[in-house]
Amino acid sequence: ADIIVASDRVSFEARSPQRYAVPVKRPNFDNPLYKRKLHIPEGTYFAVGKSLITFGWNTDLYPKGIKDYPAFLDPALKGKIGVPRPIGSSIVDFWTYIEDRYGTDFLAKLAAQKPRFYESALSGAQAVVSGEIAANLYGQIMIDEKGQGAPVDSAMPPRGPWGAAFFAMVLKAAPHPNAAQLLADFMVSRQGQEAVTRKQGSVLPNVTGAILQDEEIHSTDPARITPEYVEAYQKKWNAIFSGK
Repeated sequence: ADIIVASDRVSFEARSPQRYAVPVKRPNFDNPLYKRKLHIPEGTYFAVGKSLITFGWNTDLYPKGIKDYPAFLDPALKGKIGVPRPIGSSIVDFWTYIEDRYGTDFLAKLAAQKPRFYESALSGAQAVVSGEIAANLYGQIMIDEKGQGAPVDSAMPPRGPWGAAFFAMVLKAAPHPNAAQLLADFMVSRQGQEAVTRKQGSVLPNVTGAILQDEEIHSTDPARITPEYVEAYQKKWNAIFSGK
């Protein structure tokens, strides 16, 4: 590959000292609006944007709607909600964000709701659209689905949404190094941001199609979400939701 893009900042940080990546050199990275020091923390891998994850619901199955995550504890939703498995560091960070805001006992209360499990924001959202579940804890803003006539809606929590930052790196072993630098530069240009951060958080202000700027969305603390923390958290989460 020439470029890798992923939301696993822990992995990128681990690879940075191993020199998997080369510095990006094109002009859009020097745009003051991009905030180079913030978005290229190690001088190699760089921020592309931030996913915006929130909750959504099926308006036919749950017409009262949802304003914040504690609404998922409504007895009327028992057996009818979707939650993500903590399959990687970014989703572990999501569950940490939930516990930090709603208490360490929130997971046990949620597990008592007998949720269904989904591997991604996309699959959970599709389950809401189809009516497989009434509400989904972890998905994108459902603008497109609602616009196409699906009986769905979504909102953002009052204390700010969670999101995973997407980073990219131009690989040292890239077979097309110059093309890789051009693509990287395009990704952080205004035109590139309009293409890659629609319904997301952009790394530039006032990007058409973006919902927020990335700084308005929760940020992962890499000092906290370490590989050891991720492994321990996954064991804890699995024990809570399996009842064992």
